[in-house]
Amino acid sequence: ILFYCLEPSEEHAKCLALALENDADVNWPAKDGRTAFFAACEVAADNPEACKRLLEAGAMAEVAQVGTRRTALMAACASGSDEVVLAALLRGADPNSADRQGGTPAHHAARAGHLGCLFRLSAFGADFDRLDAKQNGAIHLATAAGHAGCVSKACTKEVRRAERMSGKPRAKNNELWALTLYDWTLARGEELKTRLVTEFDPESTGQVARAKISSKCLASWALLGLRIATKNSDRCTTKPRTARSITKTSCWAKSTLASSTWPRLSSRKEASQERQRRRSRKKKAKYPFEICVLPDE
Repeated sequence: ILFYCLEPSEEHAKCLALALENDADVNWPAKDGRTAFFAACEVAADNPEACKRLLEAGAMAEVAQVGTRRTALMAACASGSDEVVLAALLRGADPNSADRQGGTPAHHAARAGHLGCLFRLSAFGADFDRLDAKQNGAIHLATAAGHAGCVSKACTKEVRRAERMSGKPRAKNNELWALTLYDWTLARGEELKTRLVTEFDPESTGQVARAKISSKCLASWALLGLRIATKNSDRCTTKPRTARSITKTSCWAKSTLASSTWPRLSSRKEASQERQRRRSRKKKAKYPFEICVLPDE
């Protein structure tokens, strides 16, 4: 019954709630190994609430399809719902699992051009250097699909810069752990800020002392799922951080920020046109409605 409750409507949501309240088995598999959660992840972008509701009811996040070995996390990455990807990762889904063709969740997200999903995977330690059976990495699939920024001079420039920096592990702004930390704050920033304020800033000064960050705070981050090498702890805390703005741009190198991956507009005119396009997308489309009338005769 759960498979029939995944349409994105209020009526289907009520049916799903009733089924779960009456002990429907959330991990009952179809013949191909898919569970209701897997099926929900395939349409996660349209109905993320159903996915999260099934997880709350005890659905296994690490479930794979028989034959293809495609996981629910891969399905969510292909669909493009970063909130469902995050929920699955928090429930123990493996960010580095591989299907029969060697494709990982990162491959599926990159092929579809879902950057938010890639941020979530990075925060949980996804390996973006993994190659599939055709020797393609995630960046190959993103480029082949022609997603924004991947078939441009900007992408070529970034790739060449990365090649130069790869031989300089101690170079400025070339620390992968810092990038992982930034992606992790994007994924779990609200929870992190809440803990910083309530546990380490009871006087509401807006500041967290370096000593607290280097000891208790790093332990708190570990409890939230982050793994940072001990040798990097001092570099995380070179200056006191503002508790309410730990995820703001002032704490990070510009090359680390998500905004560095966005396409740059060359003129004010282009920027204005882009803003206008965004506004137009938000407006509801109006479709002509033909009114049928009886003929005079």
